[in-house]
Amino acid sequence: MLTYGLKRGTKDDLRHIDSVPKGLVCDCVCPHCQHNLIARNGGTKKTHHFAHASGADCGGARMTALHILAQKILERDKVVMLPVYETEYIKHDAQQKEFANVVLEQVWKDDSSTRKPDCVCSQKGSQNPLWVEIYCRHKVDKIREEDIKRRQVYCIEIDFSDLLSTEYNKTM
Repeated sequence: MLTYGLKRGTKDDLRHIDSVPKGLVCDCVCPHCQHNLIARNGGTKKTHHFAHASGADCGGARMTALHILAQKILERDKVVMLPVYETEYIKHDAQQKEFANVVLEQVWKDDSSTRKPDCVCSQKGSQNPLWVEIYCRHKVDKIREEDIKRRQVYCIEIDFSDLLSTEYNKTM
């Protein structure tokens, strides 16, 4: 069930089902297809959830909501847990990395391509940002991976795919 809707007219303002009035007056749209949602949050017999006003079943709604939710949490907390990794000469232990700034979907253009990573994280005084890609259903493909390597950008991909079946019942 869809427990987050997107406030109409925004691209990332998620609203939890329990934070909006019931029915169409919730003023929310589907995070994926942008169609009107109905808040079904007035009763006690069924789990509170959003439904498409048209009755459609949008397969990408939960994935897109999870993707936006993950971006917003990273933007708010400015912290990533990096795994153990090795470079040519050094083995790095897992570590928590804090950032001064996190920008969502910033466009990076050069002569060869245009990229829009999910999150660009930077530290004060550093010229080397960390790109964060959020994986819910679609991993970074080989073309994007090769472009990231060519650009010599630090990048991690966080796998949230197991969370697609989780019900999110907390407001941000």
